[in-house]
Amino acid sequence: MPELIHPANEAVRRALVEDILASDRFVRSKRLSDFLRCVTQAELNGQAEQVTEQFIGQSVYGKPPGYNSAEENIVRVDARRLRSALRAYFTEEGASQEWILEIPKGHYAPSYRQRQPRAATTAVLEPKSETTTPPPSEPRRVRGRGWPWIPLAAAAALTLFASGYFLGHGAGHAQAPTELAQFWGTLADVPGGVLVVYSNSPNPVTPYGRILDISEADPLPDDSHTGVGEVQAVHRLGNIFHQLDVAFDLKRAVLVHWDEVIDANVVYLGGPASNPHVAELGEEANFTFDPVPLERGAQYVIRNRSPRDGEPEIFASTSPLTRDFGLIRLTPGFRSDRWILLLAGITTFGTAAAAEVVADPIGLAQIRSLLGQQPDAAIEPFECLVEVGIKNNVPFENRILLCRPLAR
Repeated sequence: MPELIHPANEAVRRALVEDILASDRFVRSKRLSDFLRCVTQAELNGQAEQVTEQFIGQSVYGKPPGYNSAEENIVRVDARRLRSALRAYFTEEGASQEWILEIPKGHYAPSYRQRQPRAATTAVLEPKSETTTPPPSEPRRVRGRGWPWIPLAAAAALTLFASGYFLGHGAGHAQAPTELAQFWGTLADVPGGVLVVYSNSPNPVTPYGRILDISEADPLPDDSHTGVGEVQAVHRLGNIFHQLDVAFDLKRAVLVHWDEVIDANVVYLGGPASNPHVAELGEEANFTFDPVPLERGAQYVIRNRSPRDGEPEIFASTSPLTRDFGLIRLTPGFRSDRWILLLAGITTFGTAAAAEVVADPIGLAQIRSLLGQQPDAAIEPFECLVEVGIKNNVPFENRILLCRPLAR
């Protein structure tokens, strides 16, 4: 077990934990709060060595002594969620805290570290094109609309059209191309089909993906808008599911509880600025969404954790918006026989571009080629970074920049 570092004053640690538990993110999640309270209280009582998966399973989830944690991985799943929630807290609400609380990977007892002075980060918001653009590849056009955000009522109408029209006309539809059938058929091959969770932000977000300070927020209700890119993505996915004759459930992110995704193959649409679930995914991934604090609010970028020769570390949308980036990430689900597919952009345009790639047999074939996978091989976890060009708020082309295999 790693050496635990913490403030000498126990009262400081207790106050820090209480501040975290009082934050909006933890107030909304009783399970994460109970998890954090359990492990921090044990550490404060001098019982850090006893904080194991079995201990947490019994203390937080009421599991019987000696339960089979290999078959019930709820503690590991929620530990990943807790680590992501803590990172988000210390970036946003807890940005002024002197000490940072962490749950080290592979362990459950908390550790503390003193915050280092933050270097200036404004420059990464507008990276130069030569540092973020890998060697050219053949661009593929995407159809777009000129309005980045639309009212919820319009989004609902379009998504109902996508699900109702495409799924209501199962007879006589064209056969899906082999690449689409192989990729999407794997995700659809479970009882109940696929759960599609589209972004509907609980935070005030600009069309450019910036999370606003509360003082700058639109007076409309927090979750009154969704991105047109997400609506376009639903339309594209609905077309695929129609071809494969697969049912899917479509739900707003703010209405989806974690218990609903345990047994499902899930497609998440939208980046963490607008889809709160996404911030708690991808702990082991190479390409991650990171919030960069601004004077007011924050702006997400995509970080390349292990850049290879010639690859940039940061990918950021430009201002004014002429370029955006999106992630395609396929990982095992919360059960070993389920999948999670993330289609998410820094802005709504990046989300649409990610969906466009996986809705196109040519895009799927290109992903296989970049990953070195054989056409008839079984689907394996991966992640890809996509770039989309934008002119006058209209996306005009996208291309796959980088792909990485992921461990199952």
